[in-house]
Amino acid sequence: MPVICPVPDKLSTPAAVAVAHVQKQPVRPSERIGLALPPALDDVIMRCLAKNPADRSQSATHLARALADSACNGAWTQEDTERWWRMHLPDSFSAEESNVPEALSLAN
Repeated sequence: MPVICPVPDKLSTPAAVAVAHVQKQPVRPSERIGLALPPALDDVIMRCLAKNPADRSQSATHLARALADSACNGAWTQEDTERWWRMHLPDSFSAEESNVPEALSLAN
């Protein structure tokens, strides 16, 4: 399941949003969207959002391995991914496209 964490809500100015991004810990995705996510997936996403770059995955390969090792591996198919992206970002895809790029998928 794609998880999108928007910028902090209801902050008064762009500067307040910037400061919040630097100083505040993001809300865990499972809390933010109100859906149960596998804890391992929640952890992978939080590592991606870490303030300290050294705490983040150091390569796309490392991130891909962490995602593959999470409990959701295989639960989200390429078809599920394509359907989700077409529903949420329909203007991003033309009618001729038959597949969403592999990079958008959590499937093997």
